[in-house]
Order: sequence, then structure tokens, then C-alpha cells
Amino acid sequence: KIEQEEVMDSLNKHKNANLKYYDMGSTFLQMAKEARKIYVNRSSIEMVDDKKLLMSLLFSNSTINGKKVEISYHKAFKMVSERVMQMLGEKIDEKNTFEPPKEPVNKGKTPAFADVNPIWLPG
Repeated sequence: KIEQEEVMDSLNKHKNANLKYYDMGSTFLQMAKEARKIYVNRSSIEMVDDKKLLMSLLFSNSTINGKKVEISYHKAFKMVSERVMQMLGEKIDEKNTFEPPKEPVNKGKTPAFADVNPIWLPG
């Protein structure tokens, strides 16, 4: 009889833990989905604490190296970031920066459009 009560108590604890796990996962995904909007749309000094909290939840190690900000995601957000990158077909770098790439965007003529842009000769 005592064993049955212990087993039932253990099952109830696991059930409650499982529900908390789902709630936490739902909250986590909602925050991941809304993080950019929260950070970008909130302005003024009164929102500084919210932005700091958001940054501390997302990143485990942020450093400033010269003019570059280098970040490391917390484990859970790193997994989400990697999955999003895989779905978008982008290469995943271990070292993430907020800086734009140094290479300029190539807007020159390509062989695919070579016939569209013929060379004009003086006439």
C-alpha cells in the first residue's frame, strides 16, 4: 500500500513537471519569435532594462572587439538559430557578428545578362 502511494506520488510529480516543461517551451518559442520586435520597437530609457533582460536571455557571452560585437547564444537559442539557418539554407558560423560583410554586393554585369546589356559603339 505504501509503495503504491509512493509510485502514484512520483507519477503525479512527473506529470506536473511535464506540464511545466510544455509551458516553458511555449514561452521560450514565443519569446524567440517576438525577440526582434521587442528589441527594435521598444525605445527610450524606460525600456533599457527590458532590452538588457532580453540580451541576457539570448546570449551567454557578448564581447566587443574593436568595432565588432561578437556574440554566443545560450544553448537553447543556439539550437533554434541553427535550425532556422538550416531551414533557410544558410551557412552556420560559430562566430556570429552583427556587422555587415566587408565584401561589397556584386551588382555588376553577369554572363546571364550579358546579351541584355550590349556594348554601345560610337556611331
